[in-house]
Amino acid sequence: MSTEADVIRCWLRGLFKTIENVDDVEVKDFNFGPLEQCGEKRKSYRNKSLAVLKQVTVSINVMNVEKDYSLIVKVLPTDDNERYSIKHKFKQLLRFSKEVQVYMEIVNPMFSLCNEMVSQLKFSCPPVAEVFLGQMDALNDCLVLENLSKCGFVKYKQKINESVNPNGEKSDEKCDNDKAMSELIGHCNIVLQNMAKFHALSLVISRLEGQALSEIFPFAVEGEGFRQDFKQKIMPLRERLLDYSRWSQSALEDSDRKHLETLIDNKIHDLFWVLLEKRSRPKNVEKEVLVHGNLDFTTIMFKYENNKPADCKFLDLSHVNVSSPMMDIITFLYSVMSSSIIETCHLTLLLTYHHHLVEFCHQLGVMEGIISLEELLKEFDGKKMFGMIMSCKVVMAERLLKLDDNKEGINSLQICFTKVSLLLESIADTCDCPTHTWNKLKEKTLADTIKLEKTETPKKKAGGAFVTFIKSSSLSPRLRNIL
Repeated sequence: MSTEADVIRCWLRGLFKTIENVDDVEVKDFNFGPLEQCGEKRKSYRNKSLAVLKQVTVSINVMNVEKDYSLIVKVLPTDDNERYSIKHKFKQLLRFSKEVQVYMEIVNPMFSLCNEMVSQLKFSCPPVAEVFLGQMDALNDCLVLENLSKCGFVKYKQKINESVNPNGEKSDEKCDNDKAMSELIGHCNIVLQNMAKFHALSLVISRLEGQALSEIFPFAVEGEGFRQDFKQKIMPLRERLLDYSRWSQSALEDSDRKHLETLIDNKIHDLFWVLLEKRSRPKNVEKEVLVHGNLDFTTIMFKYENNKPADCKFLDLSHVNVSSPMMDIITFLYSVMSSSIIETCHLTLLLTYHHHLVEFCHQLGVMEGIISLEELLKEFDGKKMFGMIMSCKVVMAERLLKLDDNKEGINSLQICFTKVSLLLESIADTCDCPTHTWNKLKEKTLADTIKLEKTETPKKKAGGAFVTFIKSSSLSPRLRNIL
């Protein structure tokens, strides 16, 4: 009777016969272990992937030659009987199936293109892990990928300046900030360079096939994935707005919960369609590219040379879709940079992306239909609101409230200006976008280094049931103290 080890050994032998393209393969030894994942954003149970990642090291003999492999196996747990009956699990199952399809139908052709055109390219492969096996059968979807960590790639670890060195002495804050900014820009330039590479490879696929990408890869044309992402971000905010609206003394007295829910849901519905329009495909199909769709520092691994980023690889291809290249640029930049830095540096960053896009396209033989720098700048101005809203809870809340520029500051939820300010500040306490993360860091540094004079006239504190609720629900001691 075959043991579990025998079954796995047989499976590995079949896998490596395909990889090595020979029949004479013997699996000498193998070891499965969990994959260490550091620096990941915490996810709720509803948004946590169902897929299980395993690291496997294998020693094989190929035609009397010893070889060692390190692979990543990504599978769905076969003992989860709820994945077809529970809605959010079924959606995750579909997303993983899409990722397998992306690797098999998009990534594999990209690697083949690079191998065929290696003599004229200055790069050797796409900015993603190589796939050795992709299986889609609705029951046992599976991916076997190269282990990027064994190739020298690591997750990004941001160095946050606390203005204090390890010896407890105050450091030069401006110098530290300049250094941190230089490191951040360096990482962004590498990502934009590889983003341009991914987009260029998708353009050459379209040219070779003589069809629009949306026709070649219909599975990459969908709005359901974005709807799920939008819902994940908007629903917690919806609940907070409902709570604060009920506590607001300025709320309409005769409005009940159902009325408030209907009002807010209508505004959410309108916002969804505004954002969906901004992320829509270009009208000119020649300008369509395959975008990653979810780039931030948690879905990227970097390789370093002399402590500087030299290359990167993109992870998690379940969000790949057909769109404008600007959607990848905006999604990434607003996930890693504050809005003020983007406004200052966006021209330089777009120049970096466009320079590499043109260079890679020319290497691949694509000379026409490349988006121009002028078009990029125009799209940036037209689509940047998408990145701001999707990355920041406060901007999303402001968009839903839509304050009027009148003296009373009344908005559609009938919350007065003063209380809206408190509401937005309480939301900012839990916002993890780069802008508010940086602001909270500066406030912490200021509180640690500057003591307020006791003679300062204390400000009159706000009161009322609404303020009481804000104080009791706020996670920030600073906000609780000023109220």
